[in-house]
Amino acid sequence: MKLTWKLGLAVSILICGGGLLLLASNATDHGAEEDMPGRGIQALNPFGNVLAEMKNDREREALDAMQKPPTKREIAVHEAFAGDPRLIALSIEEAAWLDRHHYPKAADLTEAESIDPRHLAGTRDPRLMAIAGTAFMKHGMNFRAMSSHLGAGTHGALYSYQQGAIAERALYEERFGPTDADTAGVLRARLEVAFVLGDHTTQYLLDTSMADVDAMASPRHVQSQAREFLRSIAEDARLQGLPPPTVDPRPNAAQWKDLYRLSRSGAAGDLVTVYERE
Repeated sequence: MKLTWKLGLAVSILICGGGLLLLASNATDHGAEEDMPGRGIQALNPFGNVLAEMKNDREREALDAMQKPPTKREIAVHEAFAGDPRLIALSIEEAAWLDRHHYPKAADLTEAESIDPRHLAGTRDPRLMAIAGTAFMKHGMNFRAMSSHLGAGTHGALYSYQQGAIAERALYEERFGPTDADTAGVLRARLEVAFVLGDHTTQYLLDTSMADVDAMASPRHVQSQAREFLRSIAEDARLQGLPPPTVDPRPNAAQWKDLYRLSRSGAAGDLVTVYERE
């Protein structure tokens, strides 16, 4: 399954490579113009102003999609990984993406600490389903936690779908003992679904609470099971009159890759700007 991402990366590199060759050819054909003051930098990035304006447009659209603008602040890299980095946004666009996929806010997690989740039984609001799932997990009610979280996943709640895999593992081990290789493949496939649908920070779970599962899982088993889960989640959505979850890449993949690297190095004290949703 990791080959899929590598293939996508290779395609991107080929596309970008073609663009670079085109720019290089253009620079050669207009060498005389590049000798003029200020023209060399512009030739290297002729679309800089357009790209900047597109980014501004995306940020404006992201803000319009949110009920409240996020709060901007700086934290150390190690602070980002001291909690759950899946809930952190590195840009306004990413904050809007978290909202769009019903990732819990700090207030939601606080609410889950104190409520009786049975009061939310039957809700079809994915945000409330995620809160209920978190509360059920807190009370050790793993079957209900799994049902709530996976149900929210049908609404496109990728964080909840990942949490459903954690609850599923807890339920299995509660009933049958330590996770075996076959179950590891199923659990890893749940996380692969979140990867495929767009959340690259799923890697956090594979580095922490699911690291042993990833090590045990058979790639072939994971691939076939992930396809079945993707088919199932689309069918569940159809039966509920919902649009099927679609691929929606989480922003800032390259920046997150750098942060993972920094978190494992001596540079974990470096500062990073985050956008907290209210």
